[in-house]
Amino acid sequence: MQTVIQLGTRSPGRPALRPLYAALLTREAAELSGKGQHDEALRLVEICLRQQPQETIHYLNRAAIFTLLADPVPYYEAWAALNTHQYRKHAPVPPRAPRFRLFRPILGRRPVNRKVQVG
Repeated sequence: MQTVIQLGTRSPGRPALRPLYAALLTREAAELSGKGQHDEALRLVEICLRQQPQETIHYLNRAAIFTLLADPVPYYEAWAALNTHQYRKHAPVPPRAPRFRLFRPILGRRPVNRKVQVG
């Protein structure tokens, strides 16, 4: 983990380091939670959630830790945040309404009435 942190400080623009760092933090959080240190695990999951808010796994880990803590209000809020995130991520995008042009006037021209001569 220290190697990834050092790489991140030396070259902060490398896009591959952020997911790697989040994966290491997630692994550490799982180990801490397994040992019963849920508060420390929750802190690491919150760091991951701030760095990668698009990832569903961080919301799920947060909700699971609050389930283990058995505190009812954060428990329901965490699961509601997970449901909201999943809905926003996987909601179907409504199709664009077609734009029909029923009438387009020709500017600067008047209709010409042509008389047919019979003769």
